[in-house]
Amino acid sequence: MNKTVDMSDCTTATLDFNYWYDIEYYTNCGYDYGRIDASVDGSTWNSILPAPVASYKFCGACADSAHYGIPGTEGQWNNLTVDMSDYCGNESVNIRFFIYSDSGL
Repeated sequence: MNKTVDMSDCTTATLDFNYWYDIEYYTNCGYDYGRIDASVDGSTWNSILPAPVASYKFCGACADSAHYGIPGTEGQWNNLTVDMSDYCGNESVNIRFFIYSDSGL
């Protein structure tokens, strides 16, 4: 899911959402994971997951050092608020939620 937002007139901003997920997880690394990224040009994406969520590392067969996200299972609805203030002043901010999955289970 990808959404473009006009943040040209803000000085502070947050993205607030509820989540529940069940993503493949093996030992201490995830072969599949969820991410939330932002971009001001539509081609260079940066993770906006706050710590400690962003501390999860992805180490599957198709991983590179830049990939990390949320693996595993969260068995109930939770809320997360992400500070988006760094993107204030930009007319076109792209925000995407996505699931990365390898070809395994």
